[in-house]
Amino acid sequence: MGEARAEPLLLSEHADANIHHAAAQALAKVVTAVAIPVLEQQLQAEPLESVIERITEALDVIRQKAR
Repeated sequence: MGEARAEPLLLSEHADANIHHAAAQALAKVVTAVAIPVLEQQLQAEPLESVIERITEALDVIRQKAR
């Protein structure tokens, strides 16, 4: 899942919000800077507040570990 091509599929193209939740959490664990633009893009497009929270959390974790 750390591959850049997997991240957009899981976050942008899948209709199931549960997949979006799981993908955001998984990306936070993988801690790959490649995920940042994907997460930022999905953050702008995501309509569900619960998924927005997960994406925001994932971005925070990745950014902190990247420092």
